[in-house]
Amino acid sequence: MTQRPQTLPVFRGVQFLYTYDMGDSWEHIVTVEAVRDGEAGTKYPRYIEGEHRAPPEDCGGTPGFEAFLEAVTDPKHPEHKDATEWHQGCYGKAFNPDEIDERDAKLRIGAIAKRRAAGKAAQARKSR
Repeated sequence: MTQRPQTLPVFRGVQFLYTYDMGDSWEHIVTVEAVRDGEAGTKYPRYIEGEHRAPPEDCGGTPGFEAFLEAVTDPKHPEHKDATEWHQGCYGKAFNPDEIDERDAKLRIGAIAKRRAAGKAAQARKSR
């Protein structure tokens, strides 16, 4: 019996466009870096790592986020006070583009994985 390779090179480099929030048109190009066999007992999807903080909700898509970043990172910017207060009011803390709340990311993605696992289990019961 031949074992599957650890990674499947045929998928390496494959890209696809993912659009989040059609109203603000957040478009992301996702590049597949590696595909591996799943680990027994692990629920998927799962958080591995990230770079930079996600934009706050409802900041106006890419142009709005760029304007927001300029304002919150420059204390002399005319919109600095308003942008900082808006984020503080919505999220309870200042916006730091380099800070990732890894615990929150793991919890949120873990909740998706639990729902996915429950759905797969329910589907398996139905098909018996």
